[in-house]
Amino acid sequence: MDARHPSEAIEGVAEWMPGAFSVYRADEPTERFDGKRVLLADDIAVNRQVVVAALKLHGMVVEEAMDGRQAVELVERSEAGYYDVILMDIQMPVMNGYDATRAIRGLADRNKAEIPIFGMPANDFDDEEQAAREAGMNGQIKKPIDRQKLIEVLGKL
Repeated sequence: MDARHPSEAIEGVAEWMPGAFSVYRADEPTERFDGKRVLLADDIAVNRQVVVAALKLHGMVVEEAMDGRQAVELVERSEAGYYDVILMDIQMPVMNGYDATRAIRGLADRNKAEIPIFGMPANDFDDEEQAAREAGMNGQIKKPIDRQKLIEVLGKL
């Protein structure tokens, strides 16, 4: 990711992906989550850029994983309490979001196993929500990511 301000990255994505994400305006009030650490797992770089830019505007620290296996490994190697929340794509290579969530929920360290995990499905199928619950996810934030929904969900943590 380049060194531009996060709002510029969002606006750049919005130009060639209309409707993909509501663009921040400097005069909008924003809720702050300074220092909260998010693990974002998504195999699509532009998806990660959009979400990272939004989270950083709200003061969050974001670490990225490019697939479910990498997300599980990052959680396993972290100290308990290191991540405040995980945002997990569903369809990823190597290990999908459901399997990654099950692996995290199965960790021996209960503090790590109970990190809030929110799925980010690209599809809007009824069975997605059921599958997310069965995998152990705390909820879903459907793509394209709605900024207000994202902040609303994170504000409840």
